[in-house]
Formats: sequence, structure tokens, C-alpha cells
Amino acid sequence: MRRWLAGMALILLAACHSEGKPDPVALGYQAQQRGVAALQREDYMTAEQAFLEAAWWNPNDAYTQLDLGVAEQHLGRFAAAREAYQRAAALGQHVMPLDVTDPRYGGLTIAQLANENMAALEGPKPAH
Repeated sequence: MRRWLAGMALILLAACHSEGKPDPVALGYQAQQRGVAALQREDYMTAEQAFLEAAWWNPNDAYTQLDLGVAEQHLGRFAAAREAYQRAAALGQHVMPLDVTDPRYGGLTIAQLANENMAALEGPKPAH
């Protein structure tokens, strides 16, 4: 627990404005990147926690909402996944991801990916 608190203190210091106030966008981005790394390791519990933190700092980030849905879906939390996908669809109508994990989904917006994932909630793995 102490190690985690010390790590969070360093992250907070690293993501401060010049006035010493936390930069929510930077903190959200850092948490989102930790979540992506956890998704890649298939560590869905860690990914979920990182994306929840990212969403706390930046609730209107379509990428974070999509990725949170993916983590929730892998954990079998379908209602939570649906909520995250709905937020991603609303926020990401005109947002094109820079990278997707499956080339079949290249060229789709965040909203389209979220809708694809919602359609498969109790079926195959998420499209992202």
C-alpha cells in the first residue's frame, strides 16, 4: 500500500501545472496508458482500475470509455461494459482511433467500435 501511495505521489508531482496544480488531462492520459498496457497483458482487473481512474480525471474521453468497456466485458461485467460503450458511442462519433488491435476494425470511429462491442456483449471477444 505504501509503495502504491508513493507511486501515486510521484505521478501527481509529474503531472502538475507550473502553478503546482494537478493537470487532469495528463493524469487521465497516464492512467489510460497504464490501462492499455494492462489490457495488452490481459490483466483486466488492473486495466479496469486504470480506466476508472482515467475516466475520473477525464470523463469525456471516448478512448477511455471504449477501453473501460473492453475491460468490463472481459471481466463479465456486461451492464458496466454497456454503460461504458454507450458513453464511448456518444463521445466518439467523429473520433477515429490511431490504432486498433484487429485490422478488420480499421477505419471505424470510436462510436462504431463501441456499437460493435455492444452487439457482441454476451458473445465473442470485444472488437477493440
